[in-house]
Amino acid sequence: MRYFLPLLLLGSPVWAASAQISTDGVDCAQRVEALLPERPNTDVGTVRIHSFDTGVTWMEEGWMINGASRSVVRIPVPVHLVQIGARVVVIDSGYNAQMLDDPQAYVGRAFYQAALSLYPVPTGTGHWAAAGWMKALGFDPSAVDSLIITHPHFDHTGGIPDIGARQVLIGEGSREQYGRGHFGLSGVMEDPADRAVEIPLGLVGLVDAQTGGDVLGDGSIRIVSLPGHAKGSMGVWVQANEGPRILFVGDAIYGRPNLGNMLPGFEHLVEVADQPQIKMRRNDQDPKAAAETLLSLWCLDRWQDTHDEAILIVPAHDPRLFEDLLPRAPEVFEIGQEAQ
Repeated sequence: MRYFLPLLLLGSPVWAASAQISTDGVDCAQRVEALLPERPNTDVGTVRIHSFDTGVTWMEEGWMINGASRSVVRIPVPVHLVQIGARVVVIDSGYNAQMLDDPQAYVGRAFYQAALSLYPVPTGTGHWAAAGWMKALGFDPSAVDSLIITHPHFDHTGGIPDIGARQVLIGEGSREQYGRGHFGLSGVMEDPADRAVEIPLGLVGLVDAQTGGDVLGDGSIRIVSLPGHAKGSMGVWVQANEGPRILFVGDAIYGRPNLGNMLPGFEHLVEVADQPQIKMRRNDQDPKAAAETLLSLWCLDRWQDTHDEAILIVPAHDPRLFEDLLPRAPEVFEIGQEAQ
């Protein structure tokens, strides 16, 4: 069995002591108002969410959860399929099937060789990429209303060519990232010989999503900007007329516990330029914006404590995603009037 680490973790871990982001003087009311959408304006019925892995990596928990142990844990690479009546919206697309079966051919020689020395991941599971999962669950991958990509990293974009969505929604300002080989991955390589093969992006209809955008026109799925981790990073609200509301945040945070200690996760940290007491993830495109996003999510998490409203904030790679937050398919998470 071959192994591969499918995350951009080049170099040795830096187990840095990291300062909390200060919440003094934070205007939470304003931040929550900017994040929280109105409820749907028509009856949307029951919203069903099917969540599944398109591959995993095994990493030390402290990479993802600040203050956690160095025990090796399973890190999911999920896709979330939202079913509202006959309409289907997919949030992120996970790994490409070729990456799971032949990673060197997919990511290129240099990245493969660099990553191979780090934490391993079993390959040979390409049939469980997003399209394979959808077929197994009874959905047609070629009949998706919208595919929403939270940010242009290859563990979120790999399944784009295999999902026949009417539109692929990407974050504002991120379009250029989707022209670099495998959606941003190959752009990190300097030598063209080390780059992965190109994906024919001309076959994919990329649409710039607007913050606040109403994906289905009924308020059930809305876009929100969550800048910092990558260009165009965004979150996706999923809600019914009643019941809990879910905010899929991509990689804005790596684990729910990080909202409690005001740290983003990933102890490979650098200082924010004008705030040396704040240390953010080395792989954040804009560390200062990422810190602001974390503050806003912290405010939202606490807002529900004083309101009769349940909000579930779902990071993509929380080690306990399928244990604490959402069930793994074929189990279904339902919200709305008819939800059990």
